[in-house]
Amino acid sequence: MKMAPGIDISVMAHLKKKAETLSAQNKICVLLFDEIALKKRLIYNSATDEVDGYEDLGGQGDRSEKIANHALVLMLQGLHKKIKQPIAHYFVKGTISTQTLVSIIKTAIRAVHEAGYKVIATVCDQGPTNVGAMNLLKNLSGEPAESNYFMLDDEKVFIVYDVPHLFKSLRNNFLEGGLLKMDNKTAKWTHLVELQEKNQSTLHFTKITKAHVSPKYRTKMKVKLAAQILSNTTAAILKLLAESAENKEKNKEILETAHIVEDLDRLFDCTNGPSSHKDIKKGIRQNVTKNSYHHECWIKYKKKLKTLHFLKSNSQLRLRNVRCVNGYITTISSLQDIWKYVESKNFKYLNLRQCNQDSLENLFGIIRQHSPTNNNPTCHHFTAALKSAILTRLSTPTSRGSNCEKDENEILFDFHDIVFAKKHDQKESTSVDLLSDHHLQNLNESIPYVLHIPEEQNFEHEMEEMEEMFKGFDKQPTVYVSGYLAKVLLKDVTCQKCIKSMKVSFPKPNSIYNYIAFREWWNDETSLTYPTLQLCEAIDNATKIFESEVATRLHVRDICKYAITVMICGTNLSWMCGDHQATMTDRLLRRLSLLLIRNECRIKNRMFAELEDPLADTVKKGQQQGISK
Repeated sequence: MKMAPGIDISVMAHLKKKAETLSAQNKICVLLFDEIALKKRLIYNSATDEVDGYEDLGGQGDRSEKIANHALVLMLQGLHKKIKQPIAHYFVKGTISTQTLVSIIKTAIRAVHEAGYKVIATVCDQGPTNVGAMNLLKNLSGEPAESNYFMLDDEKVFIVYDVPHLFKSLRNNFLEGGLLKMDNKTAKWTHLVELQEKNQSTLHFTKITKAHVSPKYRTKMKVKLAAQILSNTTAAILKLLAESAENKEKNKEILETAHIVEDLDRLFDCTNGPSSHKDIKKGIRQNVTKNSYHHECWIKYKKKLKTLHFLKSNSQLRLRNVRCVNGYITTISSLQDIWKYVESKNFKYLNLRQCNQDSLENLFGIIRQHSPTNNNPTCHHFTAALKSAILTRLSTPTSRGSNCEKDENEILFDFHDIVFAKKHDQKESTSVDLLSDHHLQNLNESIPYVLHIPEEQNFEHEMEEMEEMFKGFDKQPTVYVSGYLAKVLLKDVTCQKCIKSMKVSFPKPNSIYNYIAFREWWNDETSLTYPTLQLCEAIDNATKIFESEVATRLHVRDICKYAITVMICGTNLSWMCGDHQATMTDRLLRRLSLLLIRNECRIKNRMFAELEDPLADTVKKGQQQGISK
């Protein structure tokens, strides 16, 4: 199963085939997109001949030397039929640029339309890049800044910001400011803190804890805690506290907080919908229908949200850059327009959960469960986990600490459609072909500076120079690696010329073999492989070429083939067996390239790990000093 950054061609081909069996209603979809954090690591992928871990925008641009730490994922989600399908992913450093995101969205929507589906809305959170992209799309299509849609190919695409994220942002701003004003009423966060303290000593409601009123770090990211503290249950308890004798002086303030909490809970229910049939509560949380309460609520809350602002406690200083309020108003307007559109397509109801990105968040949860550390995956692990998730139809045990509720959407096709399907398109390879005898011969003829076999009278003098060069301590690793390569390449080889050109069968005492000799088990016999001086020199030269020409370009595609091509141009390999020169050259440089590529990745990964945990190196040094003492 091949999967590269960009829009997945095989997935789109199967979507197009599947569209032939779906009704027009079942082909109406929304496009979800969001980013997942990645761990900065470089891993050589032998299947693609690339080093995974670099920024890669697929068809939107070539790979760059920047180290990726986020993956942008696009998913298609049905509005009538509960279906979902990841269609594209991209690796980026930091966050993707607004212009690039706009290009990706437009390309994805057009690809989905070409496959036979209809995208009527985009769903994302209110990250600065996402908001900027939506504003740029509106600007490019000539729509006013306050509009809730943009035009693409003369068709409206509505803008929906993920309701759970919006609600969590409302809670966070309320928590930060301390005061929330809406519809001539004021709510105080201190009342919720007092409620939690009362609950801890007397009431013992499980959904009102310290984590609800003083969330920190990861708990601050949990939507569940925001929904529970700003719920109808909390509002009811606040009303009870307001009636108690000890709170007569401030019962009006507590009642206002209760009414606002009740309003926010109602707002969440009328914009998020039920998660399943069991979750439906008529008149409170249900699907949108022609005569449901949503239409009145949407109008009412759009007016109320226009009066909402957050204040610093005991002051009139408003919080700045509060995007969630305007985002909520835009989302409600889009939900109204989406209902009008789907009603014209004979929809009897609309489940608002199909207009949020729980499916995408659950996919991220599945990917993290596949990660070795059950935390942020690397680019390599992300791709492997995404493949596994698709092949298993996005089904996996959901962790109890999930940040969103489990969705009931099903993936459009199973692994048989991908693994056992015929190949639709054969991509023409633009990479360097494998080195064949003919290719090597042409390459050698085209390079004027390839060294030739030395003349007999200069051979002894040159061998002395080579011996001097490899006596140094810094050359010992090269000699050892050369011996390893000789051992691997000569396995099952019977050609005596090949063996003599790469291996010394009866080595005489020589300082260049000191490291290998020190690793021998017995003093009176040899068991390790001793390379010839010509092989050592070739490996030394090839390694220098790799360090200067390839190590700084690990992000290029077909990296191993590129390394072979570069190294062969500056390495004298004319001393090898003439009968098998092409084959042995390819095998030697391929093995060496893989060793050097993986070693370079290992060096960079060690550096990334130290940057992530700067204390680790200090602790390690301290432990070593303690041992030495």
